[in-house]
Amino acid sequence: MVEVRSDKMNDAQISVKNLSVAYRDAVVLKQISLDVRRGEFVSLVGPSGSGKTTLLNALAGFIPASGELHVPGKVGVVFQDYSVFPWMTVAQNIAFGLENGKRKDQDEIVRHHLKLIQLEDKGDRYPAQLSGGQVQRVGIARALAPEPEVIFMDEPYGALDRHTREKMQQWLLNVWSAEHKTIIFVTHDIDEAIYLSDRVLVLNSGKVAAEHHIPFDRPRDEEIKFSSEFIRLKKEIYDRMN
Repeated sequence: MVEVRSDKMNDAQISVKNLSVAYRDAVVLKQISLDVRRGEFVSLVGPSGSGKTTLLNALAGFIPASGELHVPGKVGVVFQDYSVFPWMTVAQNIAFGLENGKRKDQDEIVRHHLKLIQLEDKGDRYPAQLSGGQVQRVGIARALAPEPEVIFMDEPYGALDRHTREKMQQWLLNVWSAEHKTIIFVTHDIDEAIYLSDRVLVLNSGKVAAEHHIPFDRPRDEEIKFSSEFIRLKKEIYDRMN
């Protein structure tokens, strides 16, 4: 078992020790231990069936798990399948989780997040009137609007074409830099994981098989994807996945 620990133990916002998940007789996750520090961007990669989404769901509290698990009470979740309400406008989707606040405050929060996702002029549009990338931005804004401490993202760009996906990667880095949220991001795309993350965890057969600290400074641009260090790291992660 690889035990994954943050460089700054006292600043760990998520702490997991010996976490396991089983469905009937099948053990999906096997005694995973890890820490994620506040404001860190961590990606989970691995082959299909390795337990990436199961780990994310366990951290989010969607499924039962054994072991010790410490996660902030306020989390946001973004799914792959455009988790927005088609019968609501963009502004209404963003405001959905703000039911307890004053209307004036809600309107200000919605305006802020419309600007953040660069859709200021589309607040009255419905999801069907937007592109796939725009819809996913709405989903991310809805997760951010209630001010969660942690964001869990489960392959949010999996349904997008390569060009849109790369634009969304850069946009997400800009949002992350502005909002300073802790993000755990599930992806099949090794390039995406390296480009976005501070650390990449490789899951295989229900365990953390490897941990890779990403050496590139921020802010980042697309040019690092063509560097020899990026390509070396990609091959190393690929080998550990397979």
